[in-house]
Amino acid sequence: MNQLTSRLLGLLLLSLLLAPFAKAQDNATVNGTITDSSGALVPNAAITLTRTVTGQIRAEVSNSAGVYRFANVGIGTYTLTVSAAGFEKYTKAGIVVNVTQTLEENVALTIGSQAQTVTVQADALQVQAETNEVSNLITGEQVSQLATNGRNVENLAIMGMGVSNTVSDFNNQNANTTSNTISFNGTRASHNVYLLDGAELNDRGCGGCFDVLPSLDALAEFQTLESNYAPDYGLGSGGQVTMVIKSGTHNFHGSLWEFNRNEDYDANNYFTKRAGQARPELRLNEPGGNIGGPLWIPHVYNNARTGRSSL
Repeated sequence: MNQLTSRLLGLLLLSLLLAPFAKAQDNATVNGTITDSSGALVPNAAITLTRTVTGQIRAEVSNSAGVYRFANVGIGTYTLTVSAAGFEKYTKAGIVVNVTQTLEENVALTIGSQAQTVTVQADALQVQAETNEVSNLITGEQVSQLATNGRNVENLAIMGMGVSNTVSDFNNQNANTTSNTISFNGTRASHNVYLLDGAELNDRGCGGCFDVLPSLDALAEFQTLESNYAPDYGLGSGGQVTMVIKSGTHNFHGSLWEFNRNEDYDANNYFTKRAGQARPELRLNEPGGNIGGPLWIPHVYNNARTGRSSL
């Protein structure tokens, strides 16, 4: 027992040491073309992409064709800033980036002083026009509110188009997902790929199983790629299921919850009521919680608490 405890503590310490170097791969892309008001291309424009929650800034420069590209962008809300000599500074706030998304943000600069700034607010409704993939995106808020019987992430995968399955009505946390079969557009269930923050979860010896079942309330986004997805997802020819864990913030925060089902909340079914029988007993309690915040070791690492994590 002492040896097992020592090993567990060692793994926990190793996880904490490696956590600062881990980077979620949400695989989204933001790109576009910089032009002036006449449509002429603007090379060598300085472009920054700032993540609103963390303050993380990424910088690029438009090439000779006025094109820029930010690859491997994490999900979240961003502000895009563009500046070039002889033009007013351009800022667009409220740009929402989803997992695996390719988002085009073209910018037309106005001639003037860089001391002046043109500010634009991004539209809340976005249309995916950069790719022809067939996909189904479920936001973190939707994940939390959807009435999934058993609170299993597999229930989210079967909501997309062209999905057939053998998932039971009550789908609880089943180890290795061995009893369920999910087929996208008639492909083999063993050809599906499951990703969590860009890391593969597949159990190669199980034929379509995945080993980690994250809590629904820990997910920031859940997406299934059914067909026509990019070659980045070439590990399997079936559906690609991508899950992203919520990011922490500068301050610690969290929640406790319990999903409860009880016959007191339900109406009696027709046949039981007609037979004069009481409602059958149903008692289901699923408690849990989550916590997120800055990852830091006092006086050793990240005293400014700029790195975020969640559990």
